Amino acid sequence: MNKSFRTFLAIAGAAICIGAAPLAMSQFATGNETSGKTLQQTLREWRDSARAARQKLEAEARVRQARVEAQEAANLKTIANYHFKCSACQRQASEQGLHFLHRMTFIHECMRPL
Repeated sequence: MNKSFRTFLAIAGAAICIGAAPLAMSQFATGNETSGKTLQQTLREWRDSARAARQKLEAEARVRQARVEAQEAANLKTIANYHFKCSACQRQASEQGLHFLHRMTFIHECMRPL
């Protein structure tokens, strides 16, 4: 009797699974119909949103790169101005015919910002 009961439960379980599968699939299909979107439309929306996010990140990267390049150009200009002022101060010191220590002091004073 125990063996027949197990067989009965196995057959009943299989019948329930087989019978419930179409019902579950129909519920799944109606779930998509209620949202009004097919799988292709959902995938298209995901691709579009991913594309928009990627384009936004690329735009931010371009802006960041432009800012870095502008800063580098400003740094190079500052360095060029420093070297120009330094050479002008050295030229003035040599024109005045100053001794080494006096020349270094003069250049230091000349290079000091106002």
